[in-house]
Amino acid sequence: MSLSELWKSPEWKKASKAFIEGKPCVWCGAEPGDTYETKNGVIRKLGFAPHHVEKHKWGLLLYNEVKNRLFAVYWRKKIASLVFMPPIGLSLKEYREQVKREWENENRALIRLEFDSERGRIFDEYKDLSDDRIVVLCTRCHYARGHGLVLCKKCGKNYHKPKYDQCWKCNNLKNEEK
Repeated sequence: MSLSELWKSPEWKKASKAFIEGKPCVWCGAEPGDTYETKNGVIRKLGFAPHHVEKHKWGLLLYNEVKNRLFAVYWRKKIASLVFMPPIGLSLKEYREQVKREWENENRALIRLEFDSERGRIFDEYKDLSDDRIVVLCTRCHYARGHGLVLCKKCGKNYHKPKYDQCWKCNNLKNEEK
C-alpha cells in the first residue's frame, strides 16, 4: 500500500479526524471553523490535517539510503579484511564505485528485502497517530511548512523563508516608518 492509498482509506480518514478533533493549528492558532481570505479576495474555510514532524524518505530516496547503508557495511568488511591496492589506473573512489555496482547487481534481493522492511516500519509509524510525533496544522500552515516557509513572528498571519526575520508585509511597514 502506498501513502496516497492510505490517505484515501476510510480507516485513515476516521483516525485522522478523531486525532484533530478540537485541536487548534499549532502554528497560527486557528480553530476549526475559521476562515481566511486568499490573495484574490475569496473567503475560504480552513481545513485541518495531522502533520508528521519528522520527514521520512520514501520511494527511490529510501531505496538508495538502504542500498548505501548495506553497501557501507560490506565495504568496511572488505577493507578491514584486506590490505590492498586498487587496480592500476583506478583511484580508490573509482574502484569503490565499480565494486558497489557489482555488489548491487549481485544483492538486489537482499536490498529489496531490507527496503520492504524499512518501508513497512515507516508505514506503521506513519499510521500511528500520537501526540509526540504528530501536530495539527491548518491548510495554510501545512502548505507553508511543505514549502519550507515559517509563520511570521511579528504579525502571525503571513509566511516567509526562515532566513528572513519577518514577512514581506511587516518588512514594508518597517521601511515605511523610517
